[in-house]
Amino acid sequence: MVDISAISQVLAGGLLLGVLWGVVALGLNLIFGVMRVINLAHGEFLMLGAFLTLELQLQFGIHPFIGIFLLIPVFFVLGLVTHYLVIERIIKTENAELMSLLATFALLLIMQNVGRAIWSTDTEAIQDEFISQTVNVFGVGVSYARVFSIVVAIVTMVLLYVIATKTEFGYAMRATVQNRQMAEVAGINTRRVYFITFGISVVLAGLAGSMVGMIYPFTVNVGFSFVVMGFLVIVFGGMGSFVGAMAGALVLGMIGSTGAYFFGSGARDLILLGILVVTLFVKPDGVFGEARV
Repeated sequence: MVDISAISQVLAGGLLLGVLWGVVALGLNLIFGVMRVINLAHGEFLMLGAFLTLELQLQFGIHPFIGIFLLIPVFFVLGLVTHYLVIERIIKTENAELMSLLATFALLLIMQNVGRAIWSTDTEAIQDEFISQTVNVFGVGVSYARVFSIVVAIVTMVLLYVIATKTEFGYAMRATVQNRQMAEVAGINTRRVYFITFGISVVLAGLAGSMVGMIYPFTVNVGFSFVVMGFLVIVFGGMGSFVGAMAGALVLGMIGSTGAYFFGSGARDLILLGILVVTLFVKPDGVFGEARV
């Protein structure tokens, strides 16, 4: 007999995983769709989000629900600086995708070692009595941290979609994707588009890290598994597709959580990797078709 209460908890967990993977995937998809850059260091920005949220709480007594928003401009500026120092140097090269892999892998190693030097390899957790309390949502007990993270993630996804499809910057971004030279002839500052795009991508990683830190224990390696799942999501949904990243993350989150419930926690990654393999064979452009911003 199926336990309805347990299934409800599983679906709630799947929704949480889905929205977290979605925020990570959106950041990866955004810069690939616009700039054709693959950022292997995306998980390290996620790691920074978790640790900086913790530091704001420990050093300044700032509640994590507030700290997550205070870090948005910090990560945006960090993204601009990273783009200037690293990404802009390689984006105009003949093989930008390969060069981005090499450059961001080097950045990953640097950030990993800096993280270890500052925070060591100990497991940390953001502890707060309020965020650990639970609220009843449709008969399911969910912590305030999880409710907050789901709401923030969904609002972030919707806001990014609106920016990309309904604003002047979104039009400039899509014009840059379609034909950079023609966009420049039309008066669009493509360099500015690239800077802002990468800044937004880093903000998304930082937001995801803050939310992960409020829910799970974490180490300096926390970003790895989320970035792996982020890449899985964008392969499943379609490289460069906003809708694919959002919908694909939710679908895979539900499938992974349900599979773990019925077949054990070790089966989740196996099921998701199986879906990845099938997707690559059946529809290599992703479920939502050819990559589009």
